[in-house]
Formats: sequence, structure tokens, C-alpha cells
Amino acid sequence: MLVNRYFVVFEPERAEVNKSTLPFHIGNGFYFLGYGLRKLRGMLAEKFSPCHFREIRDNLFVAVFVRRKRAGKGQLIWSGRIRYVMTFEKAFELSLRKSGYSRLLSERDSPLFVEPLYKDDLFIGYKLRSKTYSENFEWIKDLTSLDDPLQYLILTQDNKLLLKDVTKRYFVFDRDITAIMDMVYIYYKALEKYGLMKTANVL
Repeated sequence: MLVNRYFVVFEPERAEVNKSTLPFHIGNGFYFLGYGLRKLRGMLAEKFSPCHFREIRDNLFVAVFVRRKRAGKGQLIWSGRIRYVMTFEKAFELSLRKSGYSRLLSERDSPLFVEPLYKDDLFIGYKLRSKTYSENFEWIKDLTSLDDPLQYLILTQDNKLLLKDVTKRYFVFDRDITAIMDMVYIYYKALEKYGLMKTANVL
């Protein structure tokens, strides 16, 4: 939900608290919102999509909480100020062109889990580049919320996800949105509690 310029996200304690719940430090104080946090990226898409790239000049923040009980109070895990929103295609392009984004390609645990595919310079889909999803199809759910995405997409054996109709890109890839943020707050004790200090790239 959007409350007073804050996207407020509650995640269940047991199901979602892992390193994909955290932003990824790309350097120079900037953090990348990658895979996972589908609720949050759904909120961003609802507000900004279709959006290939957009600078956010207003003070717009994200606050991610973990609830211990379904109706209980949440514990703030981290909070950040959104600077840019973009597609994963644009994030990949930036990581190639700008040195400040290069860690998105070089780091093994990078949350930039897909790379864009083109035909005659026209975007036609994505290819999985992350080993995180090497044995399942959860990565498709990080790009689309459709119940039957293969009605609109072709999935190849080498993990390419191709649009049958490129004009329906933003309808099909309705979760194809991420953000670059400034970090405002990180609750390190909570990271220790969930065993994330060693795997979290948030320093």
C-alpha cells in the first residue's frame, strides 16, 4: 500500500525472509531492487507502468516489514528512497554502459537475473542468466503475474522467454519493473536473526 509517499510492504516471517528480500548494494550508496519482493514490484508497476526508465524526483520511499503473526505488528527490516524505476531490460543496459552499475553483471549473486533478447533491434523477451533459478520456473513469476503466462509466451529449453506478440509486452511482463534506491535504514539485528548477515550484500 502507498501511505504518505511510502510503499509499505509486509512479508510473512517464514515464507519470504531470505536474501531476495533485501536490496543489492551496487556501490556509491545505491541499491538495486531485484528478484523477490513481488508485492513491492507489483505496487511499483501499478503506479508507474508502462515505464522503461523514470527518474523519481519526489520523496518516495519503500519500507519493508516482517510480520510475526498474520495480524500482528511488523518489524521494519529496511527502508529506502527510490531514485529511479526501470525495466530489467534498462537495468541490464545500464550495467553494460555505466561503471557504477557493473556489479549487477559481475557479482555471482546479482539480482539482475535476466538479460534482454532482441530481433532486428526489437525487444522480444528475456533469457535467464541467474543460477538461483536453475532448477525451477519461479523466475517467470518474477516477470509476470498471469495465471497462464505461456498463453502469451514461448519458453525454450535454454530458458529463453519469448513474447508471442511484442505489442503486449507490458501486459504480459507486468512485474518487469525494478528500482535504484538510496538506503535509509537497515535493521542489522534482524539480518542476524534470519541468518542473512553473511549473504546480504547491503553494506
